[in-house]
Amino acid sequence: MRALRAIWDFLQTIFRGTWRLLKGIYHRLVALVVGLLGPPAAALRRLFATIRRKLDHLLEVVLTAWARIFQRAPRAPKDRIPTPGRSILVLAGSFVALAFWYLAPWRNWFDLSDVQFEGAVYASSLGVALVLRTTMRGEQPGVVGRFLRDAARRVGLIWFERFAAVAALLAFGFVWREPALRPLPLLIGLGFLVLLASPYEPRALADDLPTIPDLVTEEGEGDHVDHRFRWTLDWDGAVHEFDVAVRVDTQRFAQMQSMNPRVPSVPGEPDFTPWIVSGSTPEVDRVAIGIRATSNQLSYSRFQEAAATLAFAQSMTYSLDEDTTGYSEYWRYPIETIHEETGDCEDTTILAGAVLRSLGHGVLPLLLPGHAALGVAAPPTTEGSFVVHEGRRYYYCETTSEGFKIGQLPSDIDGDTIEIAPLREPRT
Repeated sequence: MRALRAIWDFLQTIFRGTWRLLKGIYHRLVALVVGLLGPPAAALRRLFATIRRKLDHLLEVVLTAWARIFQRAPRAPKDRIPTPGRSILVLAGSFVALAFWYLAPWRNWFDLSDVQFEGAVYASSLGVALVLRTTMRGEQPGVVGRFLRDAARRVGLIWFERFAAVAALLAFGFVWREPALRPLPLLIGLGFLVLLASPYEPRALADDLPTIPDLVTEEGEGDHVDHRFRWTLDWDGAVHEFDVAVRVDTQRFAQMQSMNPRVPSVPGEPDFTPWIVSGSTPEVDRVAIGIRATSNQLSYSRFQEAAATLAFAQSMTYSLDEDTTGYSEYWRYPIETIHEETGDCEDTTILAGAVLRSLGHGVLPLLLPGHAALGVAAPPTTEGSFVVHEGRRYYYCETTSEGFKIGQLPSDIDGDTIEIAPLREPRT
């Protein structure tokens, strides 16, 4: 049973990588045709897009059904916590093995035949990958393990990976009659295919966003109330815990609460700037510092950091304004939501937006009929629902319900009804 499962996982990885590769080639060809032929090509593109969505849905249904049948009997994994960054192992193991066998005349020294040499390369590549995987296990991996985790999140550009995979597989077509040369393009192509089959999000954002300066806690003369927030983030099957302590200045809280206008001054044109930008306080920075500290400890990418911030906002207890404030509509400042540990969709949107801004992420408030949400800036390679503002993609973030991921649109929300409410500040 284990062998069948391993074979299935391997075939599934190859299939998904090939599917992503073909989709990338398709998008490039479509862009070329549309540029040459214009409107007729656009209509044809919509037709092919519909067909592609149907095929994507069919593939997802088949894989889900297979998983439910094949994995109906739960089994305890060898690693309680899945090793992050495993997608790099095939490529890393292949490079080490290929360098070992091709940079030195081991074949002549050991007097290996073509078949023996080919088998030795494959076996050593697998062995090196398994050895490297042991260095990545555990919450505190060694130097090599941390390097591999970082490499898995920062391996080149997706288009480079696709090009490398295609080039390697094409090269294999020229040397398939030469057993001694076959492992070279085959293992490299396989390594890039595995990368293509792995999620793009952790590798989509580089660590080039601004860091947060260390803040000195100003106790002041007023009283303080300590709050402790605990929540989890489920990432690729691994559940990571966050524990952030925030000290709230009660005098600052009362001051901000007294000056809160409750709702935008122009109801027809809601503006979140007074709450997300002007209303940000040191308490917001303390939350951001806590999230970044845990994210760095877990070797998170910046995209995962944003996901952890979204999970923090989702962990707040949902409540109606009328029940907690007596007003039919009341937009809380971030410090109010932190101190009261509750709020509705506008409040959690404001809180998530303020913390993400403190972390250096670009945010864009989103409005829907009777609802508010947040958009967070991410590269075009990120999957999910998004809006475009000033040439930049902002992916939908549902801040009121736990479990929703960046880019995941609730089933009861029509994406065509989303309106943007840009902040009045220079774009980050």
